[in-house]
Amino acid sequence: MEIRVKDFLGFDYFKNLRLLAGEAGLDNVVTGCGVLDYELDRSLNDKYVHTNFLPGQLVLTSALFAKDNPFLLRDAVKYLVSRKCSGLVLKNVFHLPVHDTVIRYADSKNFPILLADASQIYFEDFIIQIDRSIEVMKSSELAEAELNRLLFHSMDIQERKIAARRLFPFFRDQYAAVYFNTGRTLSDNDLLNLNNLQKETASFDVSVEFLRFEKGFFLFISQNVLTGEDISKHVERVSELFPQSFTGASDVHFQIENTGKALQEALYASQIHKMNSSGPGEDTPSLYENYSDIGIYKVLLSMKDSRILRRYSSELLEPIIEFDAENRGNLLQTLLDYVRLGGNLKQLAIYTGQHENTLRYRLEKVASITGLSYRKPAEYEELALAARTYMLLNM
Repeated sequence: MEIRVKDFLGFDYFKNLRLLAGEAGLDNVVTGCGVLDYELDRSLNDKYVHTNFLPGQLVLTSALFAKDNPFLLRDAVKYLVSRKCSGLVLKNVFHLPVHDTVIRYADSKNFPILLADASQIYFEDFIIQIDRSIEVMKSSELAEAELNRLLFHSMDIQERKIAARRLFPFFRDQYAAVYFNTGRTLSDNDLLNLNNLQKETASFDVSVEFLRFEKGFFLFISQNVLTGEDISKHVERVSELFPQSFTGASDVHFQIENTGKALQEALYASQIHKMNSSGPGEDTPSLYENYSDIGIYKVLLSMKDSRILRRYSSELLEPIIEFDAENRGNLLQTLLDYVRLGGNLKQLAIYTGQHENTLRYRLEKVASITGLSYRKPAEYEELALAARTYMLLNM
């Protein structure tokens, strides 16, 4: 993944940057950082050769070279454009005027000039932040490709061990994976925040990694003895940054070759957390779902793409859907909520605010349409299987 000039404008550290010119160049790719201060000082032409700027560099300057002649800023911009640099960040400590000719030239060349608040930006920190951003982006792209291999490709034990070691080089005796479904691709700023959190959290006894994946990210926790309480503490801390996530945690594992299994468990659990969060349940929704608690969904999720399972659910529920469409009914939703609540009619009445007799009438109507009674355990299980499959396919 490439990082562009515009990406830095979204990072917390760079929020005080202001665009002066070259808006059309905000998509310029940044490959590194450079500092321009003495190179264009004409009194030093014989001493220094200014060939140390490379294509893609985002260049920082205090305009020291132009403090006695502001028009040298134009020469600087022309020179950096000729070197195919990605943009210029000006920390205007000398309060130099930036003339219209400079702005017009930068606009014509799609060369962004950003003005930095002199009291907020320090070159050393700026360079570190840019280098770290580029490093995080590169490692994130490689990591996501490796995650796909672990999750979806067939590999022998040795290959799984090698792939896991690439992703998580600091294994302790026990580990677990947690998936945070944020509903969106993580921004570069999100990745940097997670990278900073990782540095704060990791210690000699605990290894913590964050890896972007699809519409969210994995948290990988490894320590010598890992308990459910430890996992909860990590989830709580990360959830402060992503409070709207649907989150699932794997079982605790011990063998490195089972890393892919742990990642898959976390994905499954996050899907059930999402499904349960959209329906009836506890007054205070759980912060995350444990794979160990998802019951029959362990099987259903592994068969989610099965044509047989899809056809079974469709053939059983389609007549109910058609009845609702023709009669403006709500039989399907009643059945889904009833199954979500484990077949508890009293809880369903509390959740819907409707009388139990009304709900019984609807469920009896479902029985007459499908031929399966919610009162008979074996037939209820058939209805519940179709309903659970429908919910998984439509969440």
